[in-house]
Amino acid sequence: MLSAALPIFCYTLVHVAPLDALIFYIFRDYLRHSVQQTALGYLLLLLLETGVQLQQGSSYHPGISLLFQFIYAAYDLYAIRAYAPKILAIGFLTVPIELLSYSIANYAGQQQTKLPPDLQASLILLLIFSAAISFALRYIDPFLQPILHIHDHGAWRCLFYYETVMIILTALIDPLSTTLTLRIFLSRLILLLNDIACLYIMQYLMRSIAAREYSS
Repeated sequence: MLSAALPIFCYTLVHVAPLDALIFYIFRDYLRHSVQQTALGYLLLLLLETGVQLQQGSSYHPGISLLFQFIYAAYDLYAIRAYAPKILAIGFLTVPIELLSYSIANYAGQQQTKLPPDLQASLILLLIFSAAISFALRYIDPFLQPILHIHDHGAWRCLFYYETVMIILTALIDPLSTTLTLRIFLSRLILLLNDIACLYIMQYLMRSIAAREYSS
């Protein structure tokens, strides 16, 4: 039982927690509860998903994972005191690297190695997320933190709607990230470039709002 549970728990922990931890870090000044309480609640959700996954068999079930993505998102909305579209718009910035990482990890997990597929995929996800997060941490405070001070709800709603449409169109190519082809890779890469463009648009909007408020 333990040999089956360990790879599933590792994949459950690795496939979403690092990116959610990054979102909590970005909104660290907006948490509803302490960091310890927030982390404890999130850990309970991870354990819940692990339990549900184990009930389905000895391998990780992508459909259950997709369901829990919405549960984790709901927890983020509860744990962070901020306008919901703002939380989701910032959180959606992690989706391109998430989708691309899933495709790479699942493709690698299908290759024959000495490691269990879920454990192998977990290690690949950990390597990709570690590189992505270490890069992102350099830009959160100088780049993202000022954007969080934009209080125009209409701007955040527009960004949220736009990102949602782009993510849905990209995800429809391979909803469960079970394959890795050039088309899928490029679609995820384009989504990433799109999100970078969104950040620059938000920066421009922030400067425009600040200039308008200063002139008035």
